[in-house]
Amino acid sequence: MFKKTFLFITTFFTAASVSTGYGATDSLKGTVNVTTFLDWFNSTEKYVPVTGLIVLDLIPILFLIVQATLFFKDRKKLKGILTVAALLANLIGVFLIIQYANPIASQMKGWTAGNTPSDWISLKDEWLNNIGLSGLLGIAGWLCFVITYFVPARKQEGVKQLPRFLNFSKNALLFFLTFVLGMGATRLYDAFFFSLFV
Repeated sequence: MFKKTFLFITTFFTAASVSTGYGATDSLKGTVNVTTFLDWFNSTEKYVPVTGLIVLDLIPILFLIVQATLFFKDRKKLKGILTVAALLANLIGVFLIIQYANPIASQMKGWTAGNTPSDWISLKDEWLNNIGLSGLLGIAGWLCFVITYFVPARKQEGVKQLPRFLNFSKNALLFFLTFVLGMGATRLYDAFFFSLFV
């Protein structure tokens, strides 16, 4: 029971790591009104760097480490490898944010509508691209982890296996529910933390 509960919680947090915390950023790429962008940026920067790092990165990483250990301990090697792949995707995303996005963000914090560098649009787009790439890595990591649900368990003697069609249907339903859970977790994170700090 503990392992199933822990797997569910890990799935939830891994799904939450799909969010970057910044919401939809596509409308902010390219030429935009500097005041609009800075209002959005300053509002999100009140909560994303702190809560984003803890909720979207550190907690999922800790749960993935423990879950991978549990899989390897139970001799579920393929599930363990997929979980490690999810962990690596999240770690690379964190590296991109810390190494590339945060230095640009620290520059942007000093910007005002009347005081922006001449290349502010390219800097803004580079920052948004790094944020987006981190989000894509979060999605890749989450999908790697969700695939573990489809890895068949070892056949146990004396236990009757489901027919292939029923087994596929069960896994498809499980994937759908997990997908809905993941997207719901992401939206809840964005809505809850954004409403607290904006």
